[in-house]
Amino acid sequence: MNNKPTNINLHGVENASAACFNLNNDGATLTIYTSRPDARVISDFRSGEAKFSLFEYEGVAFFMSNFGANGWLDAPFHAAMNPPGTAGVPDEFVAGKHHLALAVIACDAQSGEQYGARLVTLSKEFSAYLIATAHDQLAVPIGRSEYERVINKAYAAFSASRMAREAVVRCKGGAQEAEESPSLGGDRAAVQRSAVTEFVHVTLDTGQTCVQRTESVGMAARALLMKLIVESRETGWTDLELGDETYPLHIDVKDSNLTCQLCMQFEQGPVPVVTMGVALDPSSSTEFWRELHELPGHGPLLSDPSRPPSAPWIAAVLNEFECLWAAQGPQIPQYFEVLTWAGGFERCMAFAFADFAALESSAS
Repeated sequence: MNNKPTNINLHGVENASAACFNLNNDGATLTIYTSRPDARVISDFRSGEAKFSLFEYEGVAFFMSNFGANGWLDAPFHAAMNPPGTAGVPDEFVAGKHHLALAVIACDAQSGEQYGARLVTLSKEFSAYLIATAHDQLAVPIGRSEYERVINKAYAAFSASRMAREAVVRCKGGAQEAEESPSLGGDRAAVQRSAVTEFVHVTLDTGQTCVQRTESVGMAARALLMKLIVESRETGWTDLELGDETYPLHIDVKDSNLTCQLCMQFEQGPVPVVTMGVALDPSSSTEFWRELHELPGHGPLLSDPSRPPSAPWIAAVLNEFECLWAAQGPQIPQYFEVLTWAGGFERCMAFAFADFAALESSAS
């Protein structure tokens, strides 16, 4: 991410913070670096009221954020500073229809240790303006020296609080997933990345196959979804909250395999939109692959139940018959909207499960 400041030096001042924002074709991420954070600061970043604004200066955007009582932080951003492979905006975004989800990661500036993560939705107006700004920036590339010149010029003329006051658009964070990253092993790090670097991702309905790589999933998404895996262990159920909507998840972990049903809530109860399986170990993946093909509620599958890909893999099947039968009125377009982001959810859940399995293994 080339929008990251070249040097974050908070001089060891207690609770001093700096922010780094990025928006690319995988979504929006805000990383907060704090020097020697105390309990209040940590609590504010994890669960305090979140406010955002966007300030523009000579083509560079400043993503402004304020959590609880911590004051405004500025994070300069230019979409063209991202590498060619990631520069862009999420393909599925529709202005006026979708909220952007902002993954927030809070880290200790000295140690780099993550002390919190949350997922916050931005208003539709703010999301649309931010996407439009990124498109404008991509149309007018900027070099590193010019980017830094504009930033320094803006800092000489504006304080963070003035940037926030003179912003072009503002919003408060929507429904929030405001929990610290789960720690499954006492003093171990809250999130331990697994050794898995890529998955083969198969849509069983169509037979379509692609490769999902670890760099495509941010640390915050992995931490938040691993938390949901942990929450589901007692009953099998947990909730994914996005904006104003709640999506029940049914998660079943058996050794190195995970089954997850992403559901919509209907009058008769939760009904799966997508059922996904994640296999980490080749020794048990063949039978698991066959079992996924035998699940009820879907149409004809074009993948071969006797020929699984090499593990690790992700397999997903749409439960379209069961779900569309249950959907009524406004739930029908909501069902199709879920399908626009379900593939990204499957990718994130797979890497979160790999991290979960790595932590479980290290604890045993």
